Amino acid sequence: MVIWISVIRIFIGRRRYAPRQGLSNFDIRISDFLYLHLSLALETWSNKQVKELQGTTGSPDSVWI
Repeated sequence: MVIWISVIRIFIGRRRYAPRQGLSNFDIRISDFLYLHLSLALETWSNKQVKELQGTTGSPDSVWI
């Protein structure tokens, strides 16, 4: 889910706001690359945390309590 949000933000949001901010294409590509990888790392980390909690408690309902 986070990955799709990142891709949508890269292709729609950056093209609209980049000229006003005065960023070059290189700066935009670097920031998009970093944002995509940070969001991917956060998603994999959160999935790992949920799986660990599910493994210790045995039921997925107790993760959200």
